[in-house]
Amino acid sequence: MQSRITLAAIASLPVGQTMHDTELAGFTVRRQGKAAVYSVRGILKGQKLRITIGRHGAFTPHTARKEAQRLLGLMASGVDPRLGKATPTALQTAAEPFLDHVRAKRARGTAREYEGHLRDHLIPTLGRKALDSITTSDLAKLHLSLKGRPVLANRVMATASSLFGWAADQGMIADGLNPARRVERYAEEPKQRFLSDDELQRLGRALREAEAEGRWSQHALAAIRLLLFTGCRRDEIRLMQWTMIDWQRATFTTPAKRGRKVVHLNGPALAVLEVLKAHPSSAVNPYVIAGTGLEEPYVNLQDIWEHVRKRASLEDVRLHDLRHSLASLAGAEGASLPIIGALLGHKTASASKRYTHLAGDPAKLASQRVGERVAKAIE
Repeated sequence: MQSRITLAAIASLPVGQTMHDTELAGFTVRRQGKAAVYSVRGILKGQKLRITIGRHGAFTPHTARKEAQRLLGLMASGVDPRLGKATPTALQTAAEPFLDHVRAKRARGTAREYEGHLRDHLIPTLGRKALDSITTSDLAKLHLSLKGRPVLANRVMATASSLFGWAADQGMIADGLNPARRVERYAEEPKQRFLSDDELQRLGRALREAEAEGRWSQHALAAIRLLLFTGCRRDEIRLMQWTMIDWQRATFTTPAKRGRKVVHLNGPALAVLEVLKAHPSSAVNPYVIAGTGLEEPYVNLQDIWEHVRKRASLEDVRLHDLRHSLASLAGAEGASLPIIGALLGHKTASASKRYTHLAGDPAKLASQRVGERVAKAIE
């Protein structure tokens, strides 16, 4: 039988019956006469393994579940929990179960970034060392070796710190052991690349030429226009669904990077959406920026962006810079810092401070003005 293992559930468990926990896969409790016994089932190096945790009473459902999590973590890292003394887990051994955790819990782009940091830097340098033997000095040397790429160096340390935190949660190392935390990071200057009116005109011309060629997806080209008009992040547009749009209020609500946010849709953005709404794909695909699959979003905007930006001679401009450009134009139109923050969906004023050098209407009016200016420039 399946249920969340609780005190009440154990009290009602019939003799000879096993209850499988719905919260933690592999965690079970079985009634054996008057006693109830906790156990955990997992896979160690391709082989199924069952380990008895202990009797109910010596363990509570909470403490037994925590012990089951620890044992499953050891098995996932290739350590046999039945051994009297577990072999210290090497960094390269912990990497794959850690990445499985990251793929399940983090954004796809974050997972790819972690994979690259481990593959290219952490495993080649420290992969064979046991996690509990890696020191701050070891990581500081790796950090220093990447001094020519300070942002990358800092991101590699962030990945290492996340790995150590996860390993402590899995019982592989002692709680609080995280040598990456004490590595002093390089100072970072945020990249700020704004498009001028002339550059916007070149970009608009490149978009029209790409559209005329007919080889590029109409949805991909529309995505770039929507990024320009709204200041959204790439995946906020790429993963937008028709059900997120409130046509009456001219907004759409999306799960943003750090929580849900409301995006104001100005006239030019609505015009793009109305064209897409008339496309046959809108009747069968829930995603606004439809991909080739029946119910899938467009996957890779980078290819079309590479083509368009080269044609417009904007090879140093990233897709994310379109977001910066909207903030720059909003400032030039007289929008205040709070309004710029509202347009971009910033949760705190500090996130908008990078735009204080630019330039109180409501956010919708500011969005309308900026959208009209961008549309005029690119069309």
